[in-house]
Amino acid sequence: MESSSKCLLTQVTQFWNLLDDLSESNPESYEKFIQQQLKEGKQLCAAPEPQLCLQTRILKPKEKLLFINLCQWKRIPAPQSTTHPVPLSMFIQSSMLPTILMFSKQQKRTK
Repeated sequence: MESSSKCLLTQVTQFWNLLDDLSESNPESYEKFIQQQLKEGKQLCAAPEPQLCLQTRILKPKEKLLFINLCQWKRIPAPQSTTHPVPLSMFIQSSMLPTILMFSKQQKRTK
């Protein structure tokens, strides 16, 4: 662990030195690089964009409404091709978690 921390520190130090050298030798390229990093960082930190909401019902153990929100998010890459799987990310509201777990346990018992 200690050697990996030292290695990381060495890499970060080299990177900062490279940026310092670039800022002194070519200020225009340095400015362009920093602006590009800020732009990309802003896109990656942006919130997911809502696209579609589906409404259905959970029937067991107690009937409840279930909303499924589909969003687009820059942090999830596009599929590599039409035959590759679509990358997914999921968030479950904590109040729904016990219901979903109970439902899956009941399904296992009936099989």
